[in-house]
Amino acid sequence: MEQYAEFVANHWILVSFLVLLVGLLIASFFHGQAQGASALGPLAVTQLINHEDALVLDLRDPGTFVKGHILGALNVPLSSLTQRLDELEKHQEKPIVICCQEGLTSKKAVPLLAKAGFEKLYLLQGGISEWRNTNLPLSKGRRK
Repeated sequence: MEQYAEFVANHWILVSFLVLLVGLLIASFFHGQAQGASALGPLAVTQLINHEDALVLDLRDPGTFVKGHILGALNVPLSSLTQRLDELEKHQEKPIVICCQEGLTSKKAVPLLAKAGFEKLYLLQGGISEWRNTNLPLSKGRRK
């Protein structure tokens, strides 16, 4: 035990950075949970789509969307989400899976949707890239 105390005393800057990093990691985890959306992997998302008729909300731009998207996904770019919330109102009771290319942009949509009254929000962990890496099918073209 004395060795630990001596190490901390001699390397207090390193120990401080370690404590800070661990704190930030924990805060990051709880921040994601506090926003009201759970992150799900591609296989869990397919279960949600198949068993609970979840809506997939794809936030990517239309040009990227037509090159490959989850079958039945609704394309609403993040930049126009607030203007198009009325289109989503009919899906308010359904689970909504929010996705983007890498899984980073989708987190920005959660507060907007939660504020609009959507409660069953999920994030596709890793985005469409992870979906593709899992060898799950993508549809091409526009949604009808």
